[in-house]
Amino acid sequence: MLAEAVHRDGGTHPEHAFAHTHFTVLLTGSFEELASGSGSRAMRPLSTAFSPPDFVHRDRIGRRGARLFTVWLGHQAADALLGGSECWHVPRLWDSAPVALPLLRLYAALARRPASLDPFEVEDCVSQVIETVRSRPVARETRRPRWVDGARERIADCPDSSLRVTDLAREAGVHPVHFSRTFRQFVGVRPAEYRAHARVAAGCRLAAATSLPLSEVALAAGFADQSHMTRAFGRVLGIAPAAYRALLREGADPRPRAMVSRRFSCDGS
Repeated sequence: MLAEAVHRDGGTHPEHAFAHTHFTVLLTGSFEELASGSGSRAMRPLSTAFSPPDFVHRDRIGRRGARLFTVWLGHQAADALLGGSECWHVPRLWDSAPVALPLLRLYAALARRPASLDPFEVEDCVSQVIETVRSRPVARETRRPRWVDGARERIADCPDSSLRVTDLAREAGVHPVHFSRTFRQFVGVRPAEYRAHARVAAGCRLAAATSLPLSEVALAAGFADQSHMTRAFGRVLGIAPAAYRALLREGADPRPRAMVSRRFSCDGS
């Protein structure tokens, strides 16, 4: 099931748990999950959380509220997609744009064309999330090099900069070819694609949280101009920046969208 939750006010919800595995991306606002014995998970816009079945926690919502999009997996779908790996038995949290963007693409598609979205598209987007967060060793590296995460942070923190692969490779102390190959193996995408995702994520945050004209949003997010940003949004999310902003605009209709009733089964029904 795909669902959008809109919390208009802040506060803390009582302790609870859900029976099904789910991925949740925070669209706007602030949101924190508090779990006894395992600390807390504080989310910022475009953070993605994974929760296994029966994860007991409390929700703390920021004073300006929060809007979240969740993909719930039935037991059969969870077994098929996650493969029963032990790493999916514990809660996880990512601030990586490539993790959130496939889920945002589902969110946008479901808001705009719920009747045409099918299980194949849903499973493909969830598979992209799983592939992105799964570490895969390469032939010359037996474990994830520390510089990989450093490079990810540099790209994510500076999507509007003129940073080059050669600069990152020099900082990492490796050859540029080795840098690109190893980055892709451990992160799941090429450095250029990761930067494109970081720019789209920055554009999403600015479009949702500010009233800046989209031309200024484009420049602040690192795009050459608004048309460049529009093309990137179309490739990554399947939606234009103006339409994405409209989905999350302040004062949007609080009534549930059609998406909250959209359910899928493994046989496609």
